[in-house]
Amino acid sequence: MPVQSSVRNTVTVTNPGTQSSVAGTVVSLQIEASDSASGQTLTYTAAGLPPGLSINSSTGVISGVVPDDRAGSFTVTVTARDTTGASGSAAFTWTLHNKVTLFVPAEGLENFVGIEVNISTSASDSVSGQTLTYSADGLPPGLSINSSTGVISGKPSTPGTFTVTVKAQDTTGASASAEFEWRIFPSVTITNPGTQDSGTGTPVSLQIKAIVLPAGAASVALGADGLPPGLSINSFTGLISGTTPSTPGTFTVTVGAEENTSTPFVENVTFSWVVRNNVAITNPGTQSWMAGTPVSLQIKASDSASGQTLTYTADGLPPGLSINSSTGLISGTPSAAGDTAAIVTAVDATGASASAVLDWVVYPLVAVANPGNQASTTGTAVSLQIKASESPILLGPGIPQTPTYTADGLPSGLSINSSTGLISGTPSAAGDFSAVTITAKDATGSSGSAAFTWIVRNLVTVTNPGTQDSTVEGAVSLQIKASDSASGQNLTYAALNLPAGLSINRSTGLISGTIPGSTVVSTPLTVEVTAEDATGASGSAAFGWILRNRVTLTNPGTQTSNAGTAVSLQIKASDSDAGQTLTYTAVALPAGLSINPSTGLISGTIQGKAGAYGTAVTAADLTGSSGSVTFDWVVHNTVTVTNPGTQDSLAGTAVSLQIKASDSDSGQTLTYTATGLPPGLSINPSTGLIFGTIPTSAPVSPPATVTVTARDSTTASGSTTFTWKVTELG
Repeated sequence: MPVQSSVRNTVTVTNPGTQSSVAGTVVSLQIEASDSASGQTLTYTAAGLPPGLSINSSTGVISGVVPDDRAGSFTVTVTARDTTGASGSAAFTWTLHNKVTLFVPAEGLENFVGIEVNISTSASDSVSGQTLTYSADGLPPGLSINSSTGVISGKPSTPGTFTVTVKAQDTTGASASAEFEWRIFPSVTITNPGTQDSGTGTPVSLQIKAIVLPAGAASVALGADGLPPGLSINSFTGLISGTTPSTPGTFTVTVGAEENTSTPFVENVTFSWVVRNNVAITNPGTQSWMAGTPVSLQIKASDSASGQTLTYTADGLPPGLSINSSTGLISGTPSAAGDTAAIVTAVDATGASASAVLDWVVYPLVAVANPGNQASTTGTAVSLQIKASESPILLGPGIPQTPTYTADGLPSGLSINSSTGLISGTPSAAGDFSAVTITAKDATGSSGSAAFTWIVRNLVTVTNPGTQDSTVEGAVSLQIKASDSASGQNLTYAALNLPAGLSINRSTGLISGTIPGSTVVSTPLTVEVTAEDATGASGSAAFGWILRNRVTLTNPGTQTSNAGTAVSLQIKASDSDAGQTLTYTAVALPAGLSINPSTGLISGTIQGKAGAYGTAVTAADLTGSSGSVTFDWVVHNTVTVTNPGTQDSLAGTAVSLQIKASDSDSGQTLTYTATGLPPGLSINPSTGLIFGTIPTSAPVSPPATVTVTARDSTTASGSTTFTWKVTELG
């Protein structure tokens, strides 16, 4: 059978290449295709088109509107098919971008060098939530754009015409740009000189300053309107000069500066110019006066306008002076020294004025402050500051001076410092100095004085012996010590309110004697001892003196007792005041013992451990008087050995006999010994066990007398004695 062959048409689709579209824009793309068989009609389809687009099946035109919110890349496949079923395809990429819209200022921005600029640009994005970043090329020097806000700010520094391109871009890379022209012109600034105040008929020279930015960028011509008659401005230098008119008045002046450029920038300043009458004051020069001296100084002034009445004022005049506002006469009496700069002013009815500054020096009338009468003691250092008024004083600007001090009639040993006025030293002799005179003199020759009395006394010091405590019937010897600031003085002693039986030696100051036993003991006495020298200078000391009854205890001597034994020890005491009742106390008694506070009987049974006790017993009466004795109380342990009774043993037999003993101190370890044991027996020193075997040859008569002793570590011991019979075996 013959083989049949099939031949298909070839359909070819022309690839349009990668496509890129912006959100919100209209799309129209013609797909081109051809067929190897002429006359065929092609039908078009497309897969993977971006949303919003479709293909015309007859014409192959892809059209539609790209949505705002579907940015991304799409792989599109376009197929063309003829009526025989033959087909061809082409695949390409179609990228959709966000749409960024940028808003910039209108064309023809114009600004000036040195003037602050703040221009806003803005942009929007087809996809909400996108962050836009701004940039700019070609900005005038001195300006910059904020990358976050798009605000262009700064101060232009260079004139010229600039082509500026602003770009806004989102995070996907979508962007928009805009270009505009920006012209920067030089600027002119005039410094306002402020209100001017001039006198009539007075020459004037006022420099107006105009600043061009950048420097040298333009030439400036200056003009002025409203200047007072007689004044004019130099248009090139800005200097206003001339002579003010003879008639006063207030003028509003406007100064302007204009650049000689095609686009001028003019800045005007306005200020007031007051022309007043010309008032002049004749300065009387530096004034020098003495404080306390009346002053009369006429201030002279003139006015360019005849018939004007002048009013005078003055600031900074020395205290005590004032100026007559109508006549200008300064008068009064300066009350304080010093150097001041006084300002005197004269003003007429139009407000025109003039001032003069004059130095005014007031010299002091030196006054010495009287320190009052002084009292000192010989041998004691003195420091007394004399004060003079207005010290230091001023003889002129920057020339400080201090007065010079002198003194007459000072006590011997004292002197005054001529520069400081300090009186110091140590008085060496007592006396009344009734004519002490202190003088202070300044460099101008002014001086002042003060007179007072200075009494110098010896200083007698009695050393306080402190509170004394004495017992009646006891001898007293108390040495009172005193000193005198003047060497060689003999002191005489006296005492008030001494206890009965005592007296003071007037020459030596020794208090001595014996206080009688009959003296009534009460509250402490206050004794005052005085020592006086030959000049009448004296010193005293007061102190307390406590008197006590004499309480006497008989010392019982060292006591020795055994633990566990009963004790009865009577303490005996007596009182110098027989009617007193004594109360007894004791410390450091052996445990188990106590003292009867009324009778003084120590009793009880000794308990506890062996040892030596330093016992103190005190007896006190109702006045608080007391006496004490101290003695040792030695306590020994009591060791008791239990007697085992008569022992009867057979010769040749083993023996075991436990000896029992006890110690009043339960913690003691006992050591045992024995004497008189039958032959063959011994005692264990640690346990007290008697053991061994009595030999058959041991004698059987007479019975042995055995003594067993137990001793503790304190050497206390106890013993027992018993009979031990040995019977012959058999």
